[in-house]
Amino acid sequence: MPKETAHLITPVLDLRYESVKECGSGRDYHCASGPAGERDVARWDKVEKLVAQLIDNQSPPADEAVVVLLHYYVGESEAPDLITSVTARGKRMLPLLLAYRDTIPLIPGRNYPASMLTEDEIRRTEFDRAIRAVKTGRILTVD
Repeated sequence: MPKETAHLITPVLDLRYESVKECGSGRDYHCASGPAGERDVARWDKVEKLVAQLIDNQSPPADEAVVVLLHYYVGESEAPDLITSVTARGKRMLPLLLAYRDTIPLIPGRNYPASMLTEDEIRRTEFDRAIRAVKTGRILTVD
């Protein structure tokens, strides 16, 4: 993975990793309350903003970054936004989708826990949907 792509991804995943370390990796993905909960809310707000900035970025490193982030849980509302972004970028995304569909990306200098990854079945389904959409020129939007 190019450094430029990793540079776009690591701020998002580092914030997620902080949540995992402080709050655990349970299915709700958030700290419950108190000071830890407040810190977690602030982290998730930053994740949301960083993902939005990445979606707006139309550079080749950002193209790769949005595809790589499909492998990770980065929020309930961010996942559909990433799919929309990938399909809206069009056919230039097809080689990246095909390259990353079955390969968990290695982020240089980082070793994130598997609990941060999207479940395999969900990930494969989303990649397949995006690949079909890009091939046919459709943009997937939030249902």
